[in-house]
Amino acid sequence: MSDRLEVILPVFSDNVSGKSFTVTGQNPGVGGTQYVSIILSLLLARRFSNIQFRLVNHIEISLPDAPANLVVQLASNINEFLRCLEPSATNFVIILQEGLLQSAEFQLIKSLRQQIIAWIHHPFQFNPLLRELRLLANVHVGGYQYFSNAFFYKNNCQINNPFFFPDIPRGRLAPDIDSKIRVIYLGALIKVKGFGYLARQWSSLKKLLPDVELHVIGSSATYGKLPEHAVIPCDSDFAEEILKHIPLEDIDKGRVVFHGNLGKEKFEIINSGHVAILNPTGASEAFPASPLECMACGLPVIASDDYGMSDSMRYFPELILRSPDDIPGRVLFLLSDRYRYEELSARSVAVATWFNSQTDLILARWRHLFDLVLNRRCMCISDWHPLGSFYGSLYKLRIRQIRVWFGVLKRFIQN
Repeated sequence: MSDRLEVILPVFSDNVSGKSFTVTGQNPGVGGTQYVSIILSLLLARRFSNIQFRLVNHIEISLPDAPANLVVQLASNINEFLRCLEPSATNFVIILQEGLLQSAEFQLIKSLRQQIIAWIHHPFQFNPLLRELRLLANVHVGGYQYFSNAFFYKNNCQINNPFFFPDIPRGRLAPDIDSKIRVIYLGALIKVKGFGYLARQWSSLKKLLPDVELHVIGSSATYGKLPEHAVIPCDSDFAEEILKHIPLEDIDKGRVVFHGNLGKEKFEIINSGHVAILNPTGASEAFPASPLECMACGLPVIASDDYGMSDSMRYFPELILRSPDDIPGRVLFLLSDRYRYEELSARSVAVATWFNSQTDLILARWRHLFDLVLNRRCMCISDWHPLGSFYGSLYKLRIRQIRVWFGVLKRFIQN
């Protein structure tokens, strides 16, 4: 048997249909986890030609510049794919993100536990069965994910997702607060991502800024759910909630524009903006690319610094939201001082540049992990911590972890 390692990344996404993925390109409009799975495969295959890589999906994935050591395999679903694998083989490893781990049959995961790396993209993704199985390793995306999830598991690694600069001009001059101000929202239009909180502040923003526009990039389709509403690209219930705060008249007049899901063309809209307002609570965020995409354009970001938003927003204490009600005040603070705005714009580019520079470190950490796998030494892993210390409220973190424990215990008792 060849000792050449094969790394397998299942994707199983409908959203990749009709889209093309290149190592130097931007997200063409799919969910972050699916996008990163594909881009990471391309990056790793290019860097490590002695390792074979395989993406698995139920429909074809277009990879125009894929190297010879990266192939796409078709399978109907995750369980069908796992059944075809030979657990006694020692020369392959499967990187499984938490959604697929949860949907796969437990006995299949158990039989392949010495070939599986859990790729955990969201905070507090605790599964007691996976804890019991002791998979090869648990790779946590982003700092907050590491500190929230390493509490539950052994053999923990923290490896950021790669981020690439868009090929656009960077930095900007401060706008006149009385001129047309374009506010950018970038994110999926599902309730948990927080656009509803921004919608509630729309009337306050109109009072604050006489000629303000709101440009919304994203839809429910980011996570595979086709929009139901005729005007707002999301499900009907959420659209009706939004329309309670954003009048249909403002949409008809172009004062609020819903652009839907966009690929790299979104950067034209971002680059025309003056301020981005993103997830006001941070809930559901892992290691989001949206703040970095805005920062790369020199666009100051107003958002929460909680959950995964903390990785990038920690560098902007002046713009952090402690509550969605802070939105108008933060916007006024940003736009009322020209020098402050231009400094924060320059700082935004600097932060995005730093994350853009981490690709070699990311690939080095993955390669180290693969070598441990090939040499059957994963149980010797000493937890790999994030580069920085924990950021945020440790008290709040512990309370959330306790709630997860109690939730698992409650389900166990009910069953």
